[in-house]
Amino acid sequence: MPTVRLLEHGKGTIESLDAVLECLNLEIYGDRLPRSGNRGERIAGLRKARGISQRDLAKEIGVSPTPIITIENHWRGRVETLDTILSALDAGAFLAGPDFDAEAAVRNTHQFRSVSSVMDPLQEIVGTFDLSPCPNVISGRELPIKARKEYAAADDGLRLPWTGTVILNPPYNDDLPAWVRKAHDEYERGTASLVVAMLPAWTDRAWWHLYVADVAAVIFLRGTVAFSGEAHPMPSALAIWGATETLLSKVQDAYPESWVIGPRK
Repeated sequence: MPTVRLLEHGKGTIESLDAVLECLNLEIYGDRLPRSGNRGERIAGLRKARGISQRDLAKEIGVSPTPIITIENHWRGRVETLDTILSALDAGAFLAGPDFDAEAAVRNTHQFRSVSSVMDPLQEIVGTFDLSPCPNVISGRELPIKARKEYAAADDGLRLPWTGTVILNPPYNDDLPAWVRKAHDEYERGTASLVVAMLPAWTDRAWWHLYVADVAAVIFLRGTVAFSGEAHPMPSALAIWGATETLLSKVQDAYPESWVIGPRK
């Protein structure tokens, strides 16, 4: 009884939680948790999808990396830590029984958009881009837009110059701030006349406020973008450095269900 009482107050061990979930025939689901893998792998998958390292997550929630590693790799530790991790990752976690259809629930609560439905209007507005400085397929996120010139991973697009109109599909990992800064700097220097980037709408990050907010036009996309049929558990946005008033007007017409914000004048 004391064990159950602790769990009901969000305390205790994960081993005890597992025993109770098994007894009650319940499972942990989440609006934004990946659907495949065991419980620890799903949490690790969401963390990686959000581009957060174990060290950064540990710093954010005020623990050492060890408890996070233990939960992700071995599914052991304290319920309090697990709850804090799920909250910090905005997992939308909840408990449900075996008859719960997680995929149907997500379909009913979120509007899915194929990446083609996002990129096709942009292609019509801009035409063929001059450069794609990132490999077109990053962590399963492929943009169906081709450019006249594409840098391969071995080329290191962070070091090479960008010119003309640029379409950017950066990796959602520790290198993301560097790619966003590069997009901002190449436009500000005048070497790139237009840069469009598909980004996670992480408006709480320092790089967003330094290189996106007020200096780029932003299309906050409604719903969840599905790449190759698989939706990523995060909000998405298109950031556009160098958008003219004419282009921005066309963008607003092309994405009527999205929230479009222009750069500060």
